[in-house]
Amino acid sequence: FEYIGDHLMSTLSVTTLTGLSTSPTPTKIEVASGHTLDASNGLTTPAGHVIQVVNATTTTAVADTSTSYVSTGLTASITPSNANNKIFVTFSTPIYKGIGNAHAITTIFRGTVSGTNLGHANWGFGAHYEPSNSDDSMSVNAGSILDSPNTTSSQTYTVAMRSNTGVSITAQSNSGMGTITLMEIAQ
Repeated sequence: FEYIGDHLMSTLSVTTLTGLSTSPTPTKIEVASGHTLDASNGLTTPAGHVIQVVNATTTTAVADTSTSYVSTGLTASITPSNANNKIFVTFSTPIYKGIGNAHAITTIFRGTVSGTNLGHANWGFGAHYEPSNSDDSMSVNAGSILDSPNTTSSQTYTVAMRSNTGVSITAQSNSGMGTITLMEIAQ
């Protein structure tokens, strides 16, 4: 035991903690109201549980006519706490397609648009299509994937877009909000 100021500090080492209960099989350990559990030195999270969440949004419009993927300006970074954990990535962004026969295609890259395309090489996670050559149109493109970066280094995810014919497309048109969410999932 050690006194620090007016507080008695001690370390308790045990092999197993069992909750108090009137039932024969206690299943819960409670932390008293107003107190917290400091697990900064490690805590095993059950498989399938969310460990951390990162979210980013933007309303800045990004327009392009490229038939190659370009960033929509929608990115977020996360540092996995364990290399075995997975990252669930989900996004949505409003996409405006100008007049002309074209698909406005969106995908997710791990890293920048020169990184790893997590969607289909040509069609990403889907496309907005308006066949008329005389009308412009708008939709919300969205997608999600469970990624396995296999590292504890910071990972950046970028939402990208492309036009399959060179017709102008705009992400976050008219100040529409694009959003990307990253969740580390324990394995």
